[in-house]
Amino acid sequence: MSTLIKRGDIYHYQWCINGKAHRKSLKTADLATAKRLQRTYDARLEHIKTGTAPSRVPAADSLAAFVEAKKATLRAGSIISYRDHAKVIAGWLESVGVKYWHQLNPVHVETFVAEQMKLISPKTVSNRVGVLRACLNWLWRSSRLDTLPIRQWPNIKKVSRRPDRLQHYSADEIRLLAEYFKDKPFFPVFQFACYTGARRDEIKNARVGDILFGDSTIRLHSIKTESDATDQIRAVELADALRPGLEDRTRGRAPGELLFPEFAEHSRNWPHVQMQAACADLAIGYKRFHGLRHSYASYLLDGGEDLLRVMDAMGHKRLETTQKYLHRVRKASVARLGY
Repeated sequence: MSTLIKRGDIYHYQWCINGKAHRKSLKTADLATAKRLQRTYDARLEHIKTGTAPSRVPAADSLAAFVEAKKATLRAGSIISYRDHAKVIAGWLESVGVKYWHQLNPVHVETFVAEQMKLISPKTVSNRVGVLRACLNWLWRSSRLDTLPIRQWPNIKKVSRRPDRLQHYSADEIRLLAEYFKDKPFFPVFQFACYTGARRDEIKNARVGDILFGDSTIRLHSIKTESDATDQIRAVELADALRPGLEDRTRGRAPGELLFPEFAEHSRNWPHVQMQAACADLAIGYKRFHGLRHSYASYLLDGGEDLLRVMDAMGHKRLETTQKYLHRVRKASVARLGY
């Protein structure tokens, strides 16, 4: 099947495929090592001849192709996340010498998870591993991979490293923040978030025509369910506190214009930076800009609003997602135990 040839002090491995001779330096002068390498290469050669050799699918290139393919089904924000995750994964694969997918093994993935858990939140690690897993499944379903290199994936518990950031702001904190932002450019965005429960990108993409003064309604384009034609838009009540500012903001402007064009003048993290600075100045625990959305749901439910109506206003697809806000404000009274 093959022969060892010594040239100078170095052994070479020589084999034939379809009558054509090939030669590869084994980079060793030790005969025992050369014979061991010969057996390894003979086994690989047999796989090639019988058609059972693993597909040599380039990892970095197929990751890029996977992200490109997802553009048709994911929103722009998700594609950015996928691209960022794929970039990190590609860099890691290169660092561990995995050039082709068949070289990947479970130990690689476990090591990757352990390293990432030291740097980012468990949720982000889970999302990153999810992109890797989705890419491999995509390649396998499209017959680009003969087999999946990873069958058992690590179970990552999505426990927040900063649980304080998942809480809502208290009513007193919101009043302090409102006073802090009152004369600042960020105030309209802050106030809109407080009274609509809208996500950052939903506020950023809101249009003048989405404010329906006659119906006292605000239409929000639900960024998390926009791929579903039945859940692209939801409606929330136009609060009296918002009406004067929105009337001034929309007067004389076309329906298709952005309601908050100032987003274009700042970085993507502008709302977070503003909230962080305000919380630091006021000695308030920072719960992210998204904490205003949590507050909106929590205080609607605490005020006795119907659970299903809050579910619709928040744009949740599952009742269980809305129910978690019931426990943020209300607490069971031990006085009711009776013992």
